[in-house]
Amino acid sequence: MLSLPIRPTLLGLAAICVTGIATAAEPQRPSPADPAASAGMPAYRSAFSDYQPMQEAAPQDWRTVNDAVARTGGHAGALKENAAAGKPAAMTPAGHAGHKH
Repeated sequence: MLSLPIRPTLLGLAAICVTGIATAAEPQRPSPADPAASAGMPAYRSAFSDYQPMQEAAPQDWRTVNDAVARTGGHAGALKENAAAGKPAAMTPAGHAGHKH
């Protein structure tokens, strides 16, 4: 069994060895402060490489489409909270409601 003062020293040396091995495995990078260092060319990838053109949707019956929009709460769900309360959506002006000019 090791004495108490030697144990932390050995643990510290082991940590230094592991750190040294890990840093030795990394490739050396050029210093960002060195103006002569080469950064290499960045990899080019087009923003349009995964682009897929829009496909034309098959025509549908307008009544069926309107019913589907009503079930989902209107365009982008804008009417969802009014539909849940059982009230029709009311168009109220924001800010100056209730008075006339």
